[in-house]
Amino acid sequence: MKKYLSTALLLCLVPFLVHNFHVSYAKLAIEQNLAVMNVRFFADDLTLALQRAHRLDTFQLSATAFADSLYLAYFNRHFELHNNGQRLYPVILSSGIDKDMWWYQMLFSSTSAFQNLSIKNTLLFDLFDDQKNILQIMHFPSEKTASFYFIHSAAQYHFACP
Repeated sequence: MKKYLSTALLLCLVPFLVHNFHVSYAKLAIEQNLAVMNVRFFADDLTLALQRAHRLDTFQLSATAFADSLYLAYFNRHFELHNNGQRLYPVILSSGIDKDMWWYQMLFSSTSAFQNLSIKNTLLFDLFDDQKNILQIMHFPSEKTASFYFIHSAAQYHFACP
């Protein structure tokens, strides 16, 4: 009886433990030739993406050099930032968990001031047909802002810095 009650309770809780939408949320702050990006994912979605991308079934997210290297390889395959035609690659500044969200803070640096950006974001598109990636950009000191909504049919946008 106790076993059946435990199973019934677990089945009732499962819908509350799993989210039914797939989204990442990022902010990109730009000043001169530097850009800092904060990006957040549901931890279970990102874990699954990294497990599949690297064929590591038992991999779990952690704030370690190994986990960060796996993420960075995945990120660079699915996110492109170009400044005046030059592709930029980030370095990870920090990472961690906040409730059910995993976050990364990354730094992009360019040899010249940011001017004409091209951004392609297909993060987690390889896993979910309904994946959406939201990116907010703010340029300093002008405080010019833009928001982009990346979906399968619109995965690339442009932004001109003042």
